[in-house]
Amino acid sequence: MFLSRLLRPDGRPAIILRQGREAAMLKAAPDDPMPLTGIGVGQGLADIILRRGLGDPVDVEDLSAQGRLLLPVWAAQTVHLPLGVAEAPLPVVHLRPGQPFQTAPSFTLEGGIAALVAAGGAGAVLGWVQYHLVTCAALGQRQLSFGPELVVSADSPTGGGTGGLFAADGSQRSFPLPQVGRGDDGAVADLPPDTLMLRRLSRWLIRPASAQGLVALESRHVGAGLPLRNPLQAVNGQHIQPMSAITGQV
Repeated sequence: MFLSRLLRPDGRPAIILRQGREAAMLKAAPDDPMPLTGIGVGQGLADIILRRGLGDPVDVEDLSAQGRLLLPVWAAQTVHLPLGVAEAPLPVVHLRPGQPFQTAPSFTLEGGIAALVAAGGAGAVLGWVQYHLVTCAALGQRQLSFGPELVVSADSPTGGGTGGLFAADGSQRSFPLPQVGRGDDGAVADLPPDTLMLRRLSRWLIRPASAQGLVALESRHVGAGLPLRNPLQAVNGQHIQPMSAITGQV
């Protein structure tokens, strides 16, 4: 089961549930946080969602290709990404799937699969997502995108799959994606109660070299839903080329 959020033509969000190739909007208030109520006290997110009922069918793959899917969390929820090993403590900017990352010299691309964890108590896992992260000291920020779907299941995706960097001339550089591991991004008890955390379960790193050409980054993790794709736009008028190094780790 996969959960996503849609931006309607009138500017209002809606929630989409997909099972297999069939997808439909939920009969629920667009940003009602109630689907998260009861998590960790005997009710699963899937059970709470299904009780809402389904509305109009949608083509979620087409909506994703149009760039109309939002981050697969409720608007009122703050998402925290803990710092990894040797990561600079830069502020995080959240970008929806399909939204471009801004790049500058000496930046790093990262991605993988992460568990979406509720703050407080034991930290109930709500589901799993693919994520992309661009760290750029020259811009003074980390840019985070995840989704486009939240995997709602009793078990995490196994990971693996294929990532790719795409150039304007149509060339593509593919690379393998790692399997998921246990993850050890720390506790969530000290976070505010309305906060969610992304706990990394797999992680890959790319340190690109500068070059001409418009480039996009895409991840297709096995079992993690629709592909996550973000354009890459250089702030100095240049763009990047495929990676000079790839590191896969958990």
